Amino acid sequence: MTRWSTELLDDVTLQRAEEVPLSEVYRHAEALVGQKPTPRALYERWERQQWSAEEIPLERDRQDWEDKALDQVRETLQLLIHGFVIGEYTALDHFSPLMRSCPDEESLLFLATQAADEARHMQFMSRLANELLGLPRDLRAVLPESWRRLTPANQELNRLEACLVREVDNRPGNYAYWLKLVALFHLVMEGVLALRAQRQLVTSLRLMSIMPGTMAGFIGTTRDESRHVGFGVHALKCGIQEGYRDEICDVVEQAARLLARRDFDTEAGTAQPQVAAANGRALCELLRRRLDQIGLPSDLAEGILVGAGFEPAAERGPAA
Repeated sequence: MTRWSTELLDDVTLQRAEEVPLSEVYRHAEALVGQKPTPRALYERWERQQWSAEEIPLERDRQDWEDKALDQVRETLQLLIHGFVIGEYTALDHFSPLMRSCPDEESLLFLATQAADEARHMQFMSRLANELLGLPRDLRAVLPESWRRLTPANQELNRLEACLVREVDNRPGNYAYWLKLVALFHLVMEGVLALRAQRQLVTSLRLMSIMPGTMAGFIGTTRDESRHVGFGVHALKCGIQEGYRDEICDVVEQAARLLARRDFDTEAGTAQPQVAAANGRALCELLRRRLDQIGLPSDLAEGILVGAGFEPAAERGPAA
């Protein structure tokens, strides 16, 4: 077949998702951020990269879930689905203040596309919860159970997001508070947590050659998240240049302390200290990369990470 590249991943249909090399799925967000896209350029990408959460076939996925998925894979996937149900729903629920307080018209244009993405992701996660886990399609019935499955540290991170949303809602048009919410939402929740979990899931399913519909949907979601992260990096870099570094660092410090907690990742991870430690190193490395991308000096970024409880860069082991 023709060699794939990040540029081709931009245009691939999800029917051909199985042909995309894992290396391209991993590099896509980083390559996009490296292009330093403007909100207008990200909007134009969104117009080209549409997909339907309802049209992805899941018949084989249901069969693979029953016949081929190992118990450990099913347990991990269940936790990820519950986490994404909460993550995508709360993103959608919290989006209005983020749009209302954005500083310019082109940012508003892009954020409107992101709101549509969050709704699509929510629909896809709802399908997985229903068709794989056997949960009701009614979100009101599913959300409390999904919340219960989050670890305490993950619940606290979601509460921090809700607190920032209220602050932005109470101060419409306040640029400093808007940047704080972008730092948590785009940089940490999407640029670290969501992208890492999506990449892990796509890797596992690809290596086992199972559940192609689930894999295709998460590749589409990962591509969407790449645009969101690109916007966040652009906005926060501008914010730092305009003198709001302290406000951004304050939120990152709070989030980093939660990410560094042993009980953050999954219930399975807390029962396996080596797995939890490897996950922590991977989260730290990804957050370190994001802080570099927004232009935070390396000594300040390292101080935030070490102060949160992560290992210094010189001592960290291999990331998971």
